[in-house]
Amino acid sequence: MEIDGFQQLDLEKSVPSKKTTPKRIIHFVDGDIMEEYSTEEEEEEEKEEQSTNSTLDPSKLSWGPYLRFWAGRIASTSFSTCEFLGGRFAVFFGLTQPKY
Repeated sequence: MEIDGFQQLDLEKSVPSKKTTPKRIIHFVDGDIMEEYSTEEEEEEEKEEQSTNSTLDPSKLSWGPYLRFWAGRIASTSFSTCEFLGGRFAVFFGLTQPKY
């Protein structure tokens, strides 16, 4: 058994330890803990999302793209506002309940 222990220690020393932090720690009622780590694919996707979600600086745009940028922003904000208010009014007036 000691030989196995020494071999295990040698293996642990030879493998470079990469300190990773869990993406999420889940605590269960019975006292168990589960750590969830992110994969390399998820990390690459997050990096791609961050690069594509970079915000535009409207002050550096010419007139055409500038107007298109603000028209898109106004349209998306208006749609989001109408969607939110429509849901609130439906709940307020009881339109979410079945008629029969």
